[in-house]
Amino acid sequence: MQRLLIHTICGGLLLLCGFSLSFAQSYRMEGYVQDTLSQPLSGASIMILQAEDSILQGFGLTNEKGFYRVPDVPQGDYLIQYSYFGYAPEWKKVGVSGQNKVQSLPVVMLRSEILTLSEVEIEAQQAPVTLKKDTVEYNAGAFQPQPGEVVEDLLKRLPGVEVDRQGNVKAQGENVRKVLVDGKEFFGNDPKVATKNLPADAIEKVQVYDEKTDEEDFTGVDDGQRQQTINLELKEDRKKGGFGSFALGAGTDSRFQAKLNLNRFAPGVQYSVLGMGNNLNDQDFSFDEYLDFMGGIGNLMEGGVIQLEIDDAVGAAVPFGASIGEGITTGGSGGMNTNIDLGKKTTLNLNYYTRGAVKELEQESYREQYLEEASFVSEEFLDREDQYWNHQFKSFLRYRGDSLARLSLRVNLGWNQGGFVSASEQIRRNAEAEVASVNLSNQSQDTRQMKGSTNLTYLKRLGKKGRTLSLSGKVEGEMKNMEGNLLSSLSLTGLGNDSLDQFQVQANDQFAYNAQVTYTEPLGKGNLLKVNYSYQNYQDLLDREVWDRVPFESRNGQLSNQYERGFQYQRAGVTLSRSRDKFTLSLSSDVQDAVLAGNLISLGDSLRDRYFNFLPRLQASYQFANSKRLSVRYNTRIRAPRPDQLQPVADNRDPLNIYIGNPALRLTYTHRMNTTLMWIDQFNFITIFANLSAQYNQNPIVEARSVDSLLRQIRTPVNTADSWNTSFFLTLNTPLPFVKAKLNVEGMSRYNQAYTFINDLERQVNRWTHTGDFSIENQKKKVWDGLMGVRLSYNRSTYPEVASLDRSYLNQEYYANLRVNLGENWIIKGDANWMVYGGDAFDERQEVMLLGAGIERFFAKKKMSLSLTGFDLLNQNVGFQRTAEVAYLEENQVLTLRRYVLLTFSYRINKAGEGSSDVKISRD
Repeated sequence: MQRLLIHTICGGLLLLCGFSLSFAQSYRMEGYVQDTLSQPLSGASIMILQAEDSILQGFGLTNEKGFYRVPDVPQGDYLIQYSYFGYAPEWKKVGVSGQNKVQSLPVVMLRSEILTLSEVEIEAQQAPVTLKKDTVEYNAGAFQPQPGEVVEDLLKRLPGVEVDRQGNVKAQGENVRKVLVDGKEFFGNDPKVATKNLPADAIEKVQVYDEKTDEEDFTGVDDGQRQQTINLELKEDRKKGGFGSFALGAGTDSRFQAKLNLNRFAPGVQYSVLGMGNNLNDQDFSFDEYLDFMGGIGNLMEGGVIQLEIDDAVGAAVPFGASIGEGITTGGSGGMNTNIDLGKKTTLNLNYYTRGAVKELEQESYREQYLEEASFVSEEFLDREDQYWNHQFKSFLRYRGDSLARLSLRVNLGWNQGGFVSASEQIRRNAEAEVASVNLSNQSQDTRQMKGSTNLTYLKRLGKKGRTLSLSGKVEGEMKNMEGNLLSSLSLTGLGNDSLDQFQVQANDQFAYNAQVTYTEPLGKGNLLKVNYSYQNYQDLLDREVWDRVPFESRNGQLSNQYERGFQYQRAGVTLSRSRDKFTLSLSSDVQDAVLAGNLISLGDSLRDRYFNFLPRLQASYQFANSKRLSVRYNTRIRAPRPDQLQPVADNRDPLNIYIGNPALRLTYTHRMNTTLMWIDQFNFITIFANLSAQYNQNPIVEARSVDSLLRQIRTPVNTADSWNTSFFLTLNTPLPFVKAKLNVEGMSRYNQAYTFINDLERQVNRWTHTGDFSIENQKKKVWDGLMGVRLSYNRSTYPEVASLDRSYLNQEYYANLRVNLGENWIIKGDANWMVYGGDAFDERQEVMLLGAGIERFFAKKKMSLSLTGFDLLNQNVGFQRTAEVAYLEENQVLTLRRYVLLTFSYRINKAGEGSSDVKISRD
């Protein structure tokens, strides 16, 4: 039945695509655009509109010679617009017919003066994708956002952009860390706040680029610190006035949702108020935010300085697991963002955001863990409730005194509170499937956290062009307190029972400051020399107290500890930068003198290690043409062990998995190379994004496991032999003119070589992951919009010394979506997802079929709508996940949302300034 349904839907979409076949003869239109001096105009746009209704039929851009080509134009009469910035547009009427399939049009000359023309109304559209130096720019209108959709829905349609089920965004294979609106900050650095709240139909352009630091932007010299950023450029009519929406929905099984989005923009001022709440697992939370709150993982830095590794195997529990889409989450959030121009030289951003959630989780886990020559099985049944609440205030002040100086001040404050209550049963079986141990555990934890940071930067030009001085400093701190209860009953086969009843308190204080000075000097045309010096100091204090309640309340001295860690370094470097019209090159070499110190106060023991490292960097890019670019980036960085990885005191929060730190850990030195190709054919609308990266790790940190005969294990971090990994990412989007459709292809291949330690035996592990996504969608979406595709993921792990432990599995997903506009005011929707989890490495194959459908009715010129939506109509949804890691294979099944129907009322507000989003152009 499931296969019949999915095949029926896919077949229906194919049939619809078939209906769009055009048997009429098509033509290719080409010609040249020049100015009045007969000089070619590169980048001029050509829009071919149907004469009868002004609907866009084709689009093209001129190359360096002013030449353009527009393929696949059917026979008919057309109105052609030629336009170029700073020049008056030119209009031509053209009839296309005859036997000659190549229609060569006369040379068009554009004049720089403004013309007064009589009015004609058209539907205007630019190239779907363009490349401007280091920025990929998408024309939002070309991807036809629908009423009620948010930016997240728009991003899913963009070539090279991925949005996963949790709303995390990737662009050209890299995680997006920030979303701006009209170049200004929008609720700080949390991308989901913008992507899940801003309306898609308010966006004119989506720009994707690696955001430079203030220093690099000012000096023009690469400093190796980038973050993938999206800028949402609003339509002109939305920049003056107010717009937004609110929605209320209620459904079966007490499901509900509420959303509020109000924006008021004017010259020099932006105000936004957001709010949302639901029990549909639709939250704008960040997974990193949870890790920072519950795991105590802070002070994350990039750029070759220091990065504290995230290790989810450490005893601290992480709320919401690896995915907030699992379980059932009820939550809400809200806040206000303000951008104000305080005169012509000063801008101020202020924002406050609060969010909270309660999550109910019921999970069954099956894990096969590998030993020397065999494996054992762990089964766990978990019932857990998490609560989390966060408040954050962020401000950013920027002063541009003149072209010679800049000053910026950033202040962030945050407060978090939350915890969990859980009950679990763990069963371990040996290779013969015999029960070796059973552990019943009840845990609770409450956590409170306060943190803040201040960052000040001053940039000054010193007379000569290219000669600059930069000064910057940052101070940040964090106080975190956790209180927990542990009640455990461990039954060991043949040895009886072992019980725990403990109260645990942990305080973690972190403080850091840094200062940096940079000087740049021009060395002839296009060449710059940069000299920099920086000092960094990190201090961490971890204080853990454990109290036993039986046979009487007493402090457990073996589990209690106080540990102090310090990491300081001085760093000096030189960078040479060369820039030409199409080529840029930056070479850097830094020298770092670092000291890692630890003091185990409770045991009176200490450590102190000194490290001297060279940290080279390279960045190069070549622009083949306006829409083709190749870039290469190489950098190095140092990773220091975390405090919990260094302290040699047991963490017993999981009695079957004792964790003990290792004070002998060394720093990890990492080399990373990244190559990116962007290729956009603006004649044929073909886009290609390719990324190849490789990483080599010296002294990587992994967990060594010691497992006894009763399958109890002690985990300790150790340095291993060097490891490395590579990955390749490719996105291809191309039109299929013969069916009036578009083909989208995404692929990723990753290889990782690492080492494990099990009972003092070192073993090499090789892992391959290959994923592919192939989909086809129709081009003309005015009446209907259809998409169907397949997503495949193949995973394989091999152990050269023990081939019997090799594992592999294949996951498949077949999906289809359909939206049909029935007249002006009705929309019907349907979607299907058939997921197949391969059983190669697991006991059996699993299948899940999800069907959804909806209908929406618009009122009052589409300002209001009423929609009825059904989710998981077959009532088959399960939170199913399979994972292959270096030392284990795991399968999780989690209770999650099942079938429900939701009725939603929406109201859209648009109090924009004078004018319309439609383009009106006049001609004689």
